[in-house]
Amino acid sequence: MVDSHSQQSPATPAWLIPLAWLILGFALLAGIWSRFVGLGVWNLSLDEYYFMSSVQFILDKGIPEFPCGGYYVRGLLQQYITAPLLYLTGDPELAGRLPTAVANLLTAPVIYFIARHVVSKPVALLTTALFLISLWEIEFARFARMYAFFQLIFALQVLWLLQWRAGRPEAFWRLPLTALVAVLVHEGAVFVLMLCFIPLILAPLEARTLPRTPRWYWPFVGLATVVTLAFQLVDMRSFGAPSRTPEDFKRPPSDSRIDLPDLQTGTLMNNLDSPLALLGLALVAAGGAWLIWRLIRDYRERLIDWRAAAVISAAILLCLLHLFMLATVTVFLFMLLGYFTAIRRASFIAYVAGVAAMAVGWLLILQSPVPLVNYPSFFWGFVNTYLTAIPIETIWIVAGIGIVSLIGLIHQLSMPMRHSAEADSHKGQALKILLFVFLGCLTVFCLLNTRFTFTRYSFHLYPLMLLFIVISIHWLALQIGKLASDRTGTIYAFALLTGLGGYVLSSEHYGWRHLVFVDHAEYSLRSAYPLFTEFHYYQRDDFETVGQKVAELAAPEDVVISSSPAADFYIPNISYIFHTRDDIRYLETISCRGTEHLWTGIPMLSRYEEVEALVESGTRVWFVTGENSNGRKDLVDAVVSAWPESRLVYESIDGSDRLYEIRSAR
Repeated sequence: MVDSHSQQSPATPAWLIPLAWLILGFALLAGIWSRFVGLGVWNLSLDEYYFMSSVQFILDKGIPEFPCGGYYVRGLLQQYITAPLLYLTGDPELAGRLPTAVANLLTAPVIYFIARHVVSKPVALLTTALFLISLWEIEFARFARMYAFFQLIFALQVLWLLQWRAGRPEAFWRLPLTALVAVLVHEGAVFVLMLCFIPLILAPLEARTLPRTPRWYWPFVGLATVVTLAFQLVDMRSFGAPSRTPEDFKRPPSDSRIDLPDLQTGTLMNNLDSPLALLGLALVAAGGAWLIWRLIRDYRERLIDWRAAAVISAAILLCLLHLFMLATVTVFLFMLLGYFTAIRRASFIAYVAGVAAMAVGWLLILQSPVPLVNYPSFFWGFVNTYLTAIPIETIWIVAGIGIVSLIGLIHQLSMPMRHSAEADSHKGQALKILLFVFLGCLTVFCLLNTRFTFTRYSFHLYPLMLLFIVISIHWLALQIGKLASDRTGTIYAFALLTGLGGYVLSSEHYGWRHLVFVDHAEYSLRSAYPLFTEFHYYQRDDFETVGQKVAELAAPEDVVISSSPAADFYIPNISYIFHTRDDIRYLETISCRGTEHLWTGIPMLSRYEEVEALVESGTRVWFVTGENSNGRKDLVDAVVSAWPESRLVYESIDGSDRLYEIRSAR
C-alpha cells in the first residue's frame, strides 16, 4: 500500500495499467451484454411476482395498496421507478428488471472508487472487471427485486465513509441522506444507518486530523434513525386493513428479531456439584478479577482513555457470560478504530492470560468448546450458508477475510512504533475502515434472527468480499515480488495475474458457458444447478407455460385452482388459490380474515374437503401445484396426485409446476 493515489507502487510495472484497462474493457462489454440480453424473455419468479404486483397497484391506485388493505413498502423507491416503465412497455418482466440491471452497472464505478482508496489503480481496475463478470452480480442484475439497488446504496455509503476518513467534509451530508434513501430501498437500511455512527466512535487520536463534525449532522442522523426504526417496527402490510387471519386461526408465536445467546444456565446449575465445574468457576472468577485489576491499572497509567476502558469492560462482561467470540470481535473492531494504540506488550499479555483463564474455566464447566465460540455463529449464520451453495468461492471469501484481517491487525499493532497516528497512510486508514464496516455488519447480520438463511441476505456485502479476495492476492503477490532480487515489479505483476486467474478459473461465480447462455432456460430457470446453488442465484420457476396450458384447456364453466405461488399471474380466470393452514404460504398470503388472497383478492381455500366438494358436484377442476423441481416436494402435489379422480395433464419446462385435471368418477 502507498500513501497517495497519484503515486504508483514501485512494485507495479508500467505495462500492467494498460493491460488492466484492456481487461476491464472486455469485462464491461461482457457485463453489459450479459445483464441485458433476453432480459424480459422468462416469466417472473415468485419474489418478482410480489414486486411487480405491487407496481401494478401503483398504476391502479397511485399507492402500493393490497386489495383488502395494507401496503407493500419493500423497495418503495424502486417500485415508483418501475411503474412508469411498466406503463410505457406493458411488459412486466422487462420493466421490472431494467432498473435493477442499470443499478447493478452503476455499482461498478463505485466499487472502483472504493478500491482506489486501498489499492493501486491497476488492481482497482481488475477488481471492477471481476465485479462486472461475476455471475452472482449478473443474475441479481437480471432479477426484479431490490437487492441490486440496495447493494448500490450500501456501496455508496461505504464510499462516503471513506471520503470522510480522507478528510472530505461533503461526506457529512451524504451519509445521513443516503441512510434516509436506503429506507425506501430495502429493510436492511439499518446496515446503511450504522455507518453514520462511525464518526462518533472513532478514537480521538485518529479523528483529530479530520474535519469537525457539523452541528446539524447528529440531528440529521437522528431523523434517519427514527425513520429507519419506524419502517422496521410498523407492519405496513396490515396497516389500516382488517384482520388478515380467520378468528379461529392460532398464529404461531413470533420469534425475536435478535438471535439471543444460550447462556447454558441449565448446564451450569446441573454441574455445580462437580469438582471440575467448581474449579472452572474459580478460574472464571480469578480471570475476571485479574482483567478488572489490569483494566484499572492501565486506566490510571493513562494507557487507555474512558472509551477504551468501556470497550474492555464490555468484553470482560461478555467473557463472564462465556461469549468469547463476541468479546473478541468487539475488541478487534475498536482496535481498528485506534482505541488501544498505547497499550504495552505487558498489558496485552496480561489481558490474554486473563481471558485464557476464563476460557479454560468455562470449558471445564460446560464440557464443550462450542458455546464459547458459537455466538455470534459466523459459521452457521454465514459460512455454512455459502458453503452449501458455492463451496470453492466460500474458501476464497473466508481466506480473503482472514488475510485482510491479518493485514489490518499487523498494520494496527505497528502504529505504536510510529510517532503519531498522522504517520498512518491513507490507504492503511481506509483498509481499517473497510474491515470495521464489513466485520461490524457481518456481526450484526449473524446476530439477526431470520426465518430463512439465504446468501442473498448478505448480497450487499459481496463487493467487499470480492475486494478482500483481490487485496489478499495483491498482498501475497507483493510478498512474492519482494523475494526476488531483481525484476521485482514483473514478478509481482505475474503473481498478481496468476492469482486472480486462479480465482476466476476455480470459483463458481465465473463460467463462460453461463455467461454466454445466460438467457437460456438451463440458467434462467436454474436447472443447471443443484438446489442450494439455485437458491444462491435466486430461484426462478416456470410459471408461465402452465398458465398457457390452462388457457388452452379450461372451459369458462370449469374451476381453476392454484397452489403454486405466482402461477396465478399467468393463469387466466383463476377461481381459487389454495394453501393449507399448516403451510407457511397460508399465513403470508391470506387477507380479509382468511377469505382472500393478499396479492390478488382471489378467494382462498385451505381444506382439501372444499376441493373434493367441488369435484363431487360435477364441476371439472383444474388444479395447479408448484415447487416440485430440483429436489423440492410440494405436499399439496403429493395429495392431489394421489386422488383417483386426478390426471396429470402437463408439467412445466423445469418440472416445478404441474397441472391436474380432476373430474368426478360418476
